[in-house]
Order: sequence, then structure tokens, then C-alpha cells
Amino acid sequence: MSQAAVNTPPRKSFRESQFIVREEAILDATNRLLAIKGYEMMAMDDIAAEVGIAKGSLYKHFESKEALGAAVMIRLLRRTRAALDGLPSD
Repeated sequence: MSQAAVNTPPRKSFRESQFIVREEAILDATNRLLAIKGYEMMAMDDIAAEVGIAKGSLYKHFESKEALGAAVMIRLLRRTRAALDGLPSD
């Protein structure tokens, strides 16, 4: 087996790739709705409608509004950290 084959991560299935794409769309929609409505006024129905999925599908990705809000914040903090890490040290 070649070294390249050993270091190459396995390809994701189409289903796994679609799941990841949908989850990113959910996080993007939640971020937009949080900016417009705020956490208290935002409903899971609003997020599902914004993404164009059934509310039940939304719960396949996130078990609650709280879990979804936490995921949005974690993604924001990771992106902020990456941006800060990319700045010159001086």
C-alpha cells in the first residue's frame, strides 16, 4: 500500500456529505434568524422554514433549540479563533 493511500482519509458517502451540508444550512439560517428575531422570539419552526426542511428533520441534527443555539455559538467562536490565529503576532 502506498504512503498516499495510508494518509488519505476515507471519502464520505453522499448521504454523509448531504447531512453535513444540511447542518451548515441550519446553522446559517439560525445565525440569520438570531440576528433578526433574537433567541427568545426565534422558533424551531422558523428555522425549519428558512432552511426548507421539515421540523422533524431539524431534530435529526439538533435535539433542542438550546443545542442549536450552542452549536451556532461554538461555530462562531471557532471562526473567531481561526481569524485571530491568522493575524500577525505583532
